[in-house]
Amino acid sequence: MAVFKAVIKVNVGEDAAVLYKALYPEENSPPSHRSRMSVVMAGGEEVRVTVISSDLASFRAALNSVFRLLGAVESVKSVIYERHI
Repeated sequence: MAVFKAVIKVNVGEDAAVLYKALYPEENSPPSHRSRMSVVMAGGEEVRVTVISSDLASFRAALNSVFRLLGAVESVKSVIYERHI
């Protein structure tokens, strides 16, 4: 049986804790029983998201979910910073 795995490393500096807190709830509610996701703080400035899946379709779907979440966090962050300038 094939296993698909991706590790996404996001270096966001001082915003790592914010990103971690935003992504961590997704670890406990995967979009499918065929995929798993883990979120780990690494070194204070980096967040590592690991996606593991048993089939290619669920792997792709899980990666798409992670990338959408990362995009949403970035959008919110940019709006907040624009209002504080």
